[in-house]
Amino acid sequence: MRQGEDAPCVWCLVCGAVWVLCRELCGVILTLPFSLSFFLQFYAGSTPAEQVPVWLEELGLEYIDLVLLHHPEGMPFGKCASGTPAECRANAWSQLSKLQKTGVVKDLGVSNFNIRQINELGSVEGGAAVAVNQIQYNAFAPPRQDLLVKECQAQGVAVTAWSSFQGTMMQHAGMFQQDTLKEIAAAKGRSVPQVLLRWALQRGAAVIPGTGNPAHMDANLAAYGFELSEADMATISSIKNDPKADFPATGFEVNES
Repeated sequence: MRQGEDAPCVWCLVCGAVWVLCRELCGVILTLPFSLSFFLQFYAGSTPAEQVPVWLEELGLEYIDLVLLHHPEGMPFGKCASGTPAECRANAWSQLSKLQKTGVVKDLGVSNFNIRQINELGSVEGGAAVAVNQIQYNAFAPPRQDLLVKECQAQGVAVTAWSSFQGTMMQHAGMFQQDTLKEIAAAKGRSVPQVLLRWALQRGAAVIPGTGNPAHMDANLAAYGFELSEADMATISSIKNDPKADFPATGFEVNES
């Protein structure tokens, strides 16, 4: 491996980044614990029984730690091939649950599901428990998203928060300059991104910030090295109502399929 040029590859492997990204960076198969997110395949007609063995062979692994059913409706470019979205979800969940029983998948989760859609999976005969719901969640989340987090946690469903810094890259840049967040960060000797990650962690969510920069990876991991006070948490939670923080909450999709 070439020193310097391959540094992002090394850090990708060390920090357990997504397998596909590591494969693109390094041309190798990642053998660390990871999750896979099923997106188009199951809604477009492919089945878990067909796809999972292919991925296991490509990865050179005997099992997958976590599989997510990525979207309640497959999104506009992956609509259900047959039946209603609810029927497609139930069918996919039934098949994934059977795979879990064989041991090739350890845990099953969902992404961008509301609590009704999660509970519907509980009525699937022989269906596995939903281990995780991966959703957009940050300090600018609308109240319905805060409620969803509480409902998931009350039912023992772990919450993984994506988009911890809210919206587009331009919104990131603006948020990182927000006075209230800068003041809290300065008092802690931390950065605004670290404060936002820490806020989500103390809300009981897992965070998955993405970067190919080793320095940023180190900075993200440092979110585990400090705590926010109750007052800090309350201030950050209310920042969405601060007229000086003009960042529209984008991407918080409502899907009632």
